[in-house]
Amino acid sequence: MKKKLFMLSLLVLFCSAKVTAQEMINCTSIANVKTRCTVDQQAELGYEITSMIGGREIIESTEFSVDYLLDCRNSPIYLSLVSGTGSATLINDGSVHTAVVYGKDTLKVVDTNPSDTYRRYYQQVCSLDIQDVRVLPSQDAIDQWAYDAIDQADDIEKSLTLYELAAEYIHYRDWSISKTELLLTEVNRKVTYFENRCNRGDAAACSAKAHFQVVANSLQARLDSDPSTLPPVGAESDVLLNYYKEDLIAEVAIGREMLERFEEWEIAINEELDDILLQIPVEIGG
Repeated sequence: MKKKLFMLSLLVLFCSAKVTAQEMINCTSIANVKTRCTVDQQAELGYEITSMIGGREIIESTEFSVDYLLDCRNSPIYLSLVSGTGSATLINDGSVHTAVVYGKDTLKVVDTNPSDTYRRYYQQVCSLDIQDVRVLPSQDAIDQWAYDAIDQADDIEKSLTLYELAAEYIHYRDWSISKTELLLTEVNRKVTYFENRCNRGDAAACSAKAHFQVVANSLQARLDSDPSTLPPVGAESDVLLNYYKEDLIAEVAIGREMLERFEEWEIAINEELDDILLQIPVEIGG
């Protein structure tokens, strides 16, 4: 959920359609005594933050900071603010307080003993005034974003290395042993991956497996033979390059979504991820 859209929803909820005391606690009044009170436990006071990363929706740990005034005189009432497994008990003393709840779900008011509330008598007033709700990613969420960014920076760096090797594959006969071994290890993994998919009936994987096998054979021959005796590069070079280009594009897109998440909430961006994204070549969108 984008910050601007989310903040707009808050303005609609708490400015133009503010949850009033009468809406949150409804009572029958007889001679300034309120009885048979019920609490609106369906009112949605705030929404959890969500992010879209790599086409997957992530429900973030959310911090709800709520200013409220609970005033139910003469008899106790036991209310809490709840979001998923997170909760905060409300103080019933007629003063403004701030409650903080950490959760991954819609924020609501919960009456822990509604039948008891219904039976009690309250003198003159029984009201809950939700004055303001502020929604931010929790510190746990921000910490997780930092860990994810570091991991993604590593994934992008690896994808970039493989893309650069694939682009140079036409010159593999001139490569060093270490360079050859690096690409061979990754190509062999892809041969196994495509072979498994091919065995499940994926025709495209069968074709890819054949091309990657040619690359693997050529790289192995480079390690075992005189480079001058190796055959020239064929169509497998284009297949190799296109595969690692698409892989790098996908990893870069995820990295940029992660950076946007920091920027959206005005949090310092992760330098490792930012640095590797600055190294992306123009043809990938750098």
